[in-house]
Amino acid sequence: MRHLALCVFGPDKPGIVEKLSRLVFDHQGSWYGASLAHLAGRFAGIVDVKVPEEHYSAFAAALQDIDELDIRIAEGNLAPGTGNCRDVTLNLVANDRTGIVHELTSTLSRLGVNIEEMTTGCHPGHNYGELFFAKARLKVPAEVKLDAIRQQLEDCGDDWMLELDE
Repeated sequence: MRHLALCVFGPDKPGIVEKLSRLVFDHQGSWYGASLAHLAGRFAGIVDVKVPEEHYSAFAAALQDIDELDIRIAEGNLAPGTGNCRDVTLNLVANDRTGIVHELTSTLSRLGVNIEEMTTGCHPGHNYGELFFAKARLKVPAEVKLDAIRQQLEDCGDDWMLELDE
């Protein structure tokens, strides 16, 4: 079996996911998981599939025949192991400003924390303009204390309301 990550991007419209799932099914593959979203008026997603080796070429060709979508095929299971890490959930709310995502991600990176999944967005605030929010699933090295992460992130802004949960 070929383990694949399909990166899919294109105009959003009904039937995209059905078309993808049909191709996986038609080529005797299995759909293992997906992260699909409507962002900036577009459809964007990553789909985790396995397809038998003997069906891979036909499957890849069929994906490329979907004219309205830009589909990239990457081999799966290439990520390095996370070793002795623990799962941590991060929730952040702060006043939105230029560079806030960079501050968050660079601070986590300096600490050796891997962001496995992250959702961000903005909502209108009551008094101070836009509020930024982030929710992330992190892999934190065993030697990194949650208090150290919390302190470094809170140093990014006194308006950062932060939750870290194991």
